[in-house]
Amino acid sequence: MEKELNSEEYERRILSTKKTIEAVVLGELPAIINCNGAPYIKFLLFAPILEFLGACLDNENFTKEGLSEIRFNKGMELLPDRYNGFRNAGSDHYMYEGFRCNMVHRLVPHGFTFTTRKEALEDKNVHLKEDVFNKGKIVLVLEDFAEDIQKAAKKLLNMYDQGKAPKAKGDEPMIKVTGKKPYNIN
Repeated sequence: MEKELNSEEYERRILSTKKTIEAVVLGELPAIINCNGAPYIKFLLFAPILEFLGACLDNENFTKEGLSEIRFNKGMELLPDRYNGFRNAGSDHYMYEGFRCNMVHRLVPHGFTFTTRKEALEDKNVHLKEDVFNKGKIVLVLEDFAEDIQKAAKKLLNMYDQGKAPKAKGDEPMIKVTGKKPYNIN
C-alpha cells in the first residue's frame, strides 16, 4: 500500500506555470528533440508550446477561448528577431496560419518545409531561409527551432523575475505530476 503524501510532498507535485516551463519546455523538450528518429512529429510540439508561452504573457485565464492567434503571435515575439517577418498576418509565410494551424488541423505545413540540422547541412539549407529545392517555401530546422523556443522560454522566465510578465499567472498551479517521483525542480 502506498503511503499518504504529506502536504509538502503533495505541493511538490503541483507545478506552477514557471515550474511547468522549466520542466516541460526546458527539460522534456530537449530530451524529445535529441531522441533519434521521428523528426516530423517533433515539429508538432512547437505550435502549442509557442501558444502556451504567449498565454503566459496575458492576463486572461489560460482556458479562455478565441485567443489562439494572439497568443501564438505573442509567443513568437519571444523568439529571436529573425522570426519577425513570420508574425505578419497576410504575409506569404505567416507562421500562425502556415505552421500552427496547418500542423494542428492537417499535420501538413503550408509555406514551410521541415528538416533536421544534419539534412540541412547536406542540402545546404538554412533555418528560416528559402528552401533550395522547394522555391517559395521557408526551411524550419528542427534543432534550431527547438533551441530558439528554449531561448524564448528562458526569456519569459526572466520577464517573470523582472516583473515584466503577470506574476499571478507565473505562480498559478499548472500541472499535477503523477507517479511516485515528481520532477526534481527547486
